[in-house]
Amino acid sequence: MLRAREQGIKLAVNQQLRWGQGLRAARTLIRKGWIGAVTDASIQVSVNTAWDMWPWLAAQERLEILYHSIHYIDAIRSLFGDPEWITSRHSRYPLQGQVRGETKTITILDYADERRGGDLQYTAPNMQAFVADNHYNLSDDYFAIFRFIGTEG
Repeated sequence: MLRAREQGIKLAVNQQLRWGQGLRAARTLIRKGWIGAVTDASIQVSVNTAWDMWPWLAAQERLEILYHSIHYIDAIRSLFGDPEWITSRHSRYPLQGQVRGETKTITILDYADERRGGDLQYTAPNMQAFVADNHYNLSDDYFAIFRFIGTEG
């Protein structure tokens, strides 16, 4: 930020999903204890993205995580903080043509057994979060699901 300020450049970080209505509602449910201690969190998205609308994006070597799922990962981290462990598998759709980078990902975030304050006080031991994203759903069954499961519901 300091370097941007020194150069007279405005710098912004895109964190819109953490402030979206769905995540705000989830945060309220969690903080009020209405679902108990969170045991599992998941975000699943399956759509058909028209990559040809953004040729610069389709040309990126690293695509899905850096430009799309990063928002889901940020949203989960805004709720529960940094995970103890994270892994992610990336894949390309076999017929994606000129789109260079990965377009399907599965990411798992594992949280430690001990409490570390913040929103983690609302989690059960060994809480896990899961993000699954598919940009080549060629059916007519597109979906985006946010699910938070707790000891009470």
